[in-house]
Amino acid sequence: MEAVLVLLALLFAIILYWIRRSPALKGAYGEAKVKLAADLFLNNSDYRRLDNVTLPIGSRTTQIDHVLVSIYGVFVIETKNMEGWIFGAANQRHWTQVLYKKKFKFQNPLRQNYLHVKAVQSALRVPKACIHSVVVFAGGAELRTQMPQNVTHINGLIGYVRSFDRPVFTAAECDSMVERLQAGRFLPTTSTERRHVDSLRRSDVATAMGICPRCGGRLVQRTARKGPSAGSSFLGCSAYPGCKYTSPIG
Repeated sequence: MEAVLVLLALLFAIILYWIRRSPALKGAYGEAKVKLAADLFLNNSDYRRLDNVTLPIGSRTTQIDHVLVSIYGVFVIETKNMEGWIFGAANQRHWTQVLYKKKFKFQNPLRQNYLHVKAVQSALRVPKACIHSVVVFAGGAELRTQMPQNVTHINGLIGYVRSFDRPVFTAAECDSMVERLQAGRFLPTTSTERRHVDSLRRSDVATAMGICPRCGGRLVQRTARKGPSAGSSFLGCSAYPGCKYTSPIG
């Protein structure tokens, strides 16, 4: 019995290691925690949740982690499964993650979610005031600067959503909005994922959005340690060494 417990503990440690190493698995784990929180604490008859919603926007596509449709508004949720200290402000282009005494730049998730909100608004044709952008840090990250109310840890997500308690839609309108999103989205398949990554590769905004145009991973700020560029900063893929994409800063 003891050997079985040791084996299970080892297996669990290996799974956690790969989750931390893989941007895709790490993101999926964070999104799963948001789904669980919504399932446990939000009535699914009042809040209709759509996950992994890929919508067209102009000549590109944009991928949204979660959309909650309710009579109190539409909530567009961007999930960040990150660790360490997070520094940033609503008007900054990039935020900073400090992890193990190292600093990494990443795109302001509010700016990233702005494109998602525009895509949802275009699909639903409803006033922007009825659509709420929400950024959820689902990992162990600690927010070290004052953040807007719509940037929260996962334990603050439900409270923020419930703070909107004035109906702005009817139940019938909610049904119609869910139908529009379902009709307008690309099915969540590997083909859709490839289409989205290809869209990012073709788009000039991929790097500006902090997304690796080669594999779709997250771009982080790194410092060259050797060679003629030693000491200078650049953007590199968080999936390194699996993906060696780099881009100069500036």
